[in-house]
Amino acid sequence: MQLERLLHAQGFGSRRECRALIRQGRVMLAGAPCVDPFAEVEPDGLRFEVDGQTWIYRAKACLALNKPAG
Repeated sequence: MQLERLLHAQGFGSRRECRALIRQGRVMLAGAPCVDPFAEVEPDGLRFEVDGQTWIYRAKACLALNKPAG
């Protein structure tokens, strides 16, 4: 999967915004900045950093909402 598409799937913004994050050197893979938005990465078990915060790739997420009565 391309890095740009992976970030987009994880909710980091539009593909254009994700491409800009990568080109600005704000995304790190294996401790090194990656500036190629089209770099192929294996998503299973992938750990990456965006602006110094570590993220783990998740294929799916569950969202639970609580709507109080009334």
